[in-house]
Amino acid sequence: MPPYKEQGIVLRSIKLGEADKIVSILTQGSGKVRGVAKGIRKTTSRFGGRLEPFTHVNLMLYRGRGALDTITQAEIIAPHRNIRDDLSLFAAGETMLEAVDKVSEEHERNVRLALLLLSGLRALDAKPADPAAVTESFLLKLLSLSGFHPALPPTLRSRATACAAPCARRAPTMMPPPFRRTCSHCSPIWRPPSSPAQASCWRSTNGPAAAPVRSCSASSNTTWSGG
Repeated sequence: MPPYKEQGIVLRSIKLGEADKIVSILTQGSGKVRGVAKGIRKTTSRFGGRLEPFTHVNLMLYRGRGALDTITQAEIIAPHRNIRDDLSLFAAGETMLEAVDKVSEEHERNVRLALLLLSGLRALDAKPADPAAVTESFLLKLLSLSGFHPALPPTLRSRATACAAPCARRAPTMMPPPFRRTCSHCSPIWRPPSSPAQASCWRSTNGPAAAPVRSCSASSNTTWSGG
């Protein structure tokens, strides 16, 4: 079969034989592709370090008869070197790659997933102050893209103070860390424990700061962020 060109992000690789590797790549046009890079583990390999995880590459491949294609050429578009040089960035990026590897299907095109992963890696490569927050945001978007859109209360969509108006007559609402707690009007999803036993179990799990509030007026301290 004739060769085809693709560009994508290297997800992972495993050893094959004495000198080869099977490389998993999320491409924009063909979905997840698994290809054999022959001789890549040799010191004289023409691939060098071009097929390492996190790398955004241009590829030339041959369609294989089975599940594996053959990679004949690779050129680096963006190495995302900063991710590999910092442990916290590496851990955050590896979480992204593993999650995408689990949800993506072989040879099923998913341009939005490829662009989401690329934007996530670019955000990490810029050395953010909180890599874990970038990963959490990425995973929420990945869930939504996969059909599991999270129903988040308003306080999770904005850092602004919730419940600005007095609402002492509304029932209090409790949400688990790192979420906030507000009244039932502003947060219709989570509810406080229905019995003292459940409340005790909740506090033992989440700490004393997870206790429900009596009201959430603008003058009182009614919102919180978990550690």
